[in-house]
Amino acid sequence: MLDFADVLAAKLQEAGYTDARPGKLAHLKDGGIAVRRIPSATTARYYDGPREIAYIVQVAVAREDEEQAIGECDSILALAPFLDLHSANGSYLFTSCEPYTDTQELEIPGYPYVYECRLRAIITTTRGRI
Repeated sequence: MLDFADVLAAKLQEAGYTDARPGKLAHLKDGGIAVRRIPSATTARYYDGPREIAYIVQVAVAREDEEQAIGECDSILALAPFLDLHSANGSYLFTSCEPYTDTQELEIPGYPYVYECRLRAIITTTRGRI
């Protein structure tokens, strides 16, 4: 199983975003940061099985303070290209990560202020992995 969202969440924790977790938006009810996979696209398929993927992740930040949520999304967009996001379980080879969308509001009734951004990583699956 590709562990990119898990690796990104762990790197965000190391960078001081201690409530970053891989998972669903439902986990944001009381605030926090969710890192989750968004449908991605295979950009190349190699003869021996591996695929190059434009792997998209959504980083959603929920805070009681709107400016804090926006600021954290913006900071994560600026930080992500400089993180070492190599696979922890060997499921992919990491090439790069860059902002895919700007920070934008996610309107979820009953939640605190939620803003999200998306990142696009270029990764290559290792042989025998999805």
